[in-house]
Amino acid sequence: MWFRTPSVQYTPDKAKIRALIRLRQAEQAEMIEYQNAKDCLMERLIRALDDPNPQPCGKCENCVGHPLLPVQFDETLSNEAAIFLQRSHRPLKPRKQWPVARMFAHYLQLNAYRIPESLLASEGMALSLWGDAGWGQMVREGRLLHHRYPDELVTAGVEMVREWYPQPTPTWITFIPPRTHAEVLANYGERLAQSLKIPLVPCVSRVRTDNKRQYQMRNSYIKAHNLDGVFAMDTGKVQRGPVILLTDVVDSRWTYTVVSALLRGAQCGAVYPFALALRDISACEDDGMERAEPCDNAHDCSCNSKTHAAIWAMAGAAPDAIQRRWRGGAFGDDYPTFTTPAECVGYLQQYALLHVPQVQAAIEVLMRRHLFGAAWPFPAWSRPCGAI
Repeated sequence: MWFRTPSVQYTPDKAKIRALIRLRQAEQAEMIEYQNAKDCLMERLIRALDDPNPQPCGKCENCVGHPLLPVQFDETLSNEAAIFLQRSHRPLKPRKQWPVARMFAHYLQLNAYRIPESLLASEGMALSLWGDAGWGQMVREGRLLHHRYPDELVTAGVEMVREWYPQPTPTWITFIPPRTHAEVLANYGERLAQSLKIPLVPCVSRVRTDNKRQYQMRNSYIKAHNLDGVFAMDTGKVQRGPVILLTDVVDSRWTYTVVSALLRGAQCGAVYPFALALRDISACEDDGMERAEPCDNAHDCSCNSKTHAAIWAMAGAAPDAIQRRWRGGAFGDDYPTFTTPAECVGYLQQYALLHVPQVQAAIEVLMRRHLFGAAWPFPAWSRPCGAI
């Protein structure tokens, strides 16, 4: 495991950096010149490679005087290709259980481990992949640059709903207010509702904005728990019929899972999530049976660093480098603390961290210090090679 050494004084070689920039700029200019050249292209390449005897090839388009490939194309085929690129519809599978039971302090009705059938979302659809060619790029630009989704996305949304054909048929639309620029999604929802000839009813409100952004969360438990108390329902506005639940971008599916459960709990009918874009394609590839998710980078991330630092501290044998980082506040205020081995075991199983080498090494120290005893305290499949 590597740690940054704070005492090293590093000064970048600015002269070398400027020289490399000039070299890359010259190479780019040479490529542009090659693209616009009227003489033999092969001769230019040979000259650029310092060949002592460059000669015209007689085969490139500049030598023969006409394009080597046809420049005309079939318009029908072109239109079909454009439609194919624009349509990146992805199903959004419903989550069927929470990471753990009794994880919400504000939503006590959601504290069962498995989500009851009466609170489940139905399968939804995402219109595009975030930033992808076609609709995905339009969604990205509309959200970040123009603060308005174009009418083309409304038309595309209507076509997707008609192809999707959810049953029972939705009778109204509502939306999940984003953290910022909620009016952008509301405006899109109004136009989509008008085109589908059903009402838009804004009955979901965001009552907390101090929670972190979902994409900053490292695993399923933290992402779901991060939403505790964030949304509230105006039960007087919730309608009984099936609803399209509109959101802009889906990352982990926990946001619409929580809001869908709240809507169903307020006597709403079937809830069909509708996302303008899917940021992570893995979010739609799921069998509905949730498991604890390891961190994106299981060998080197802040979540695992905090965890194994806490284990070392419980053993009373934290390495000096970890102690320096801890005292310096490098782990922030949300690092885990364990007072008993049982708490440590539960935490590691909950966050699926048993395979992380740093964690295993810390556990072995605890075992040698008899805090866990001589037996490996976890399932047999998680035992590392050489564990006591």
